[in-house]
Amino acid sequence: MNVIKQNFKQYLKALNIVHAALLLGAVLFAAMTLFLNQTNGIGQKDAEMENIFLVMVPLFFLGSFVANYILIPKRLEKDRKEKDLSSKLDSYRATQIVKFAIMEGPAFFAIVTFLITGSYLLIGFAGMIMVLFATYFPTKEKIVNELELNRKEQDILKDENATVLEFTQK
Repeated sequence: MNVIKQNFKQYLKALNIVHAALLLGAVLFAAMTLFLNQTNGIGQKDAEMENIFLVMVPLFFLGSFVANYILIPKRLEKDRKEKDLSSKLDSYRATQIVKFAIMEGPAFFAIVTFLITGSYLLIGFAGMIMVLFATYFPTKEKIVNELELNRKEQDILKDENATVLEFTQK
């Protein structure tokens, strides 16, 4: 078993990779469904089904947005109460992954509904969700603000030799 030590730069890079990978997965899936629709004409032009999805997709998005609005602040409050910086950052990473997943779900749902119906309005909605998801890109400033880090903790983030997180890899 190896002990992996990360400085803040490595921690932030790993968190950014998770965000980018989740966003890129949705973008590539959307691009693939658009390509399939253009080349093979997938999606049945069923107006009734399209109308149902035109209600379901925004409702699913709204539900996810509300869940993020309620759940994430509670989790961040818990993250802030962790005893040390390493624990705060570890808990924060889990909170961010939950936040990303909650927003990625409606995007994938909208893409799948486009795949089923061929309605460009639905893929447009997926695009808007992905743009919103892109704004969740983690930055040092967001982390400092959301975790309400004190000056000492912020100084540790600046120190490239300081280990901010340790974990064991099997």
